[in-house]
Amino acid sequence: MSQVDVTGGSLGAVSPYLKDLFPTGTFLSGTYVASQVGSLPDVNVLTTAVDHVHGGLGVSFDSSGKVRNSVRDVAIANGILFVCDEPEKVVDLYALADGRYLGSSTALSTSPTHLATNNGGLYVSAGSNLYWGPLPQSASAASISLQAVALTPPSSKDPLKIGGISFDGASTLYIPFQEGTGDSKKAGGSIYGYGVSSQNPPVPTGGTAFVASLPDTPEFVLY
Repeated sequence: MSQVDVTGGSLGAVSPYLKDLFPTGTFLSGTYVASQVGSLPDVNVLTTAVDHVHGGLGVSFDSSGKVRNSVRDVAIANGILFVCDEPEKVVDLYALADGRYLGSSTALSTSPTHLATNNGGLYVSAGSNLYWGPLPQSASAASISLQAVALTPPSSKDPLKIGGISFDGASTLYIPFQEGTGDSKKAGGSIYGYGVSSQNPPVPTGGTAFVASLPDTPEFVLY
């Protein structure tokens, strides 16, 4: 993962944390969060591998050697960068100021793919499950415990995967449900709107079709 200067269109410097951790290490320009694997397909530089104990992100490969799992979503809140780590099945936390690794969430039963923040909480989509945890207030006391959210999905003979969720200004939670995958003949899905209770963890209530049927797999929604 790289830090990018959006206004200038250029990569930033390697994070101070990584420079201190590996003074003679090799990292691509702008590396803010390193990989556990230093040799990656289509990358012509052998970089320093960083294990998960020090914040390195997991990576897995398919049978052809191409990257299968990598970072799909991030979130920022209270000076903390939250990153989905699919192979490790956790959400990793980093200090936004210097890239320092702050630890990981509780382990999930399936790989996390999408993140959203709302009303002091972090929501995590992981397969057909939705998780929630109270946001840490600062990087100096960063930890997060994720709990399963009780969710009633649309009726289907197969469990529906959840994409990236979104909230509107009236606390309606929009959830994209996925049928199949984008490269499958069985690709489609729907988007449902839910009310959200104030208890912790919150409980989505109701469930009304916002878009009942889509021709392709919905990955993210944004209000």
